[in-house]
Amino acid sequence: VDGVVAAVEIAASGDADRKYFIAENAGGKVLGMVGVTAPDEHMAVFARTDRPVELVNAYVDRTARGTGVGTA
Repeated sequence: VDGVVAAVEIAASGDADRKYFIAENAGGKVLGMVGVTAPDEHMAVFARTDRPVELVNAYVDRTARGTGVGTA
């Protein structure tokens, strides 16, 4: 967990290739997050889009699982 927190902090400062997307409810409670980055050259050859991404983390609060929080 410490490594993930550190990666998110670095990304938030703008000094990383990773991007994180946060899902919140209407009240501002964080329900989940997902991290993405450009795929390395070995995986990029399998891409079928012009701008592929690789999923690096995905977390959803247990209470929000199954509610469609990641479908917006």
